[in-house]
Amino acid sequence: FNNTFTQRDIFVQEVQPLVDAVIQGYNATVFAYGQSGSGKTHTMTGRLTDPSLWGMMPQVVDLLFTEIKRQTSSTKNFKVKVSYVELYNGKSRDLLARKQVNLEIKQNMAKNFFVKGADTPEVTSFDECMRWFNEGTDRRQVASTDLNDQSSRSHSLFSLTIEQYDFENDPSTPVIMSSKINVVDLAGSEKLGKTNATGDTAKEGANINLSLSALATVIDTIVKGG
Repeated sequence: FNNTFTQRDIFVQEVQPLVDAVIQGYNATVFAYGQSGSGKTHTMTGRLTDPSLWGMMPQVVDLLFTEIKRQTSSTKNFKVKVSYVELYNGKSRDLLARKQVNLEIKQNMAKNFFVKGADTPEVTSFDECMRWFNEGTDRRQVASTDLNDQSSRSHSLFSLTIEQYDFENDPSTPVIMSSKINVVDLAGSEKLGKTNATGDTAKEGANINLSLSALATVIDTIVKGG
């Protein structure tokens, strides 16, 4: 994609099919990867006050609630929960919590990973979801470097879990289907010589690069079927 593509173009071509799949019960993840200052946060979040400049995240939320409203009936309803987690210097933190403490990453019986103790409030509308997102974003770690005056110093994972309750066959015992979409804004890869970062900011950069390298290894392994 070059600068002739709008935020909407990117969403329709790349992300909307994933949202459609999530409504059908699949899990999906969307993330932006690139150098610090290359526009990842703009692509993923955009300008929330201007719908024409919405990034992928608000468009995901908007489409999800549009589809939920369309599909809700006397025999089918939905429940949506959100979580917003930051991975900073190798530690995970809950951006929806007023007090920021390090939390453990655990694996449940279904072999799904989760952040133990992270809040997962239920949301019933686009506006309510955005309020939680804005509150969490205010707590996210940023710093100024020579490449970006508001450089994200952490990876953020905004997740929406959709539970569908189908009462059509048995009004007393619904069929429950759960799916999730993660919208991830990765911290930027960076060379210390170009950012001229020092002290804690330099340490953050080293941790960012280490975690991005680990992510690349994971993706490479998955692609190769390892």
